[in-house]
Amino acid sequence: PLRTDFSPISTTQFTLTLTPADSPFSTDGAPQSLVSITELVVTLLEPAIASLGPDDAVVLYWQAQGRDTYENLGALSPTSPSGIFRTGWDSDKALGCSSITICASVEKAETAKNLGIDMKHVEDRLEMAKKIAFNLFNFMQSFNTHSGGSGQFMTVPTNVLDRW
Repeated sequence: PLRTDFSPISTTQFTLTLTPADSPFSTDGAPQSLVSITELVVTLLEPAIASLGPDDAVVLYWQAQGRDTYENLGALSPTSPSGIFRTGWDSDKALGCSSITICASVEKAETAKNLGIDMKHVEDRLEMAKKIAFNLFNFMQSFNTHSGGSGQFMTVPTNVLDRW
């Protein structure tokens, strides 16, 4: 579900609590555990983007109910206002909890960089996409009949993706 009901806890920090009602539903229609949420999509809307300075970032953290510490989730910035973040909630840190709090904190971009989360959500997915594309290219090349002219084109069977 789409959630936009972050609550301010200070002028630079906002929280959102997720419960099993926010998790995907099982085949019998009952909500699954929060650990079934493996990724979150977070987007800064225009008013939030406009309020950030060029050296600001929104650092995202999560905390399982009953835990004392927050875990890093990722960071957004005016130049990267949305991202897909792996939650890691299937680890021991979130098992058995009935709610998870997401915290969005406006901090200096240097802080996000020092935490090693400034662009992590983009880079790891980009690298994986490149590996998948390279794998597909190599597979398609094995079918190439070299009838495409000067080597700029590849001729492959029309069902090559089904075979892949």
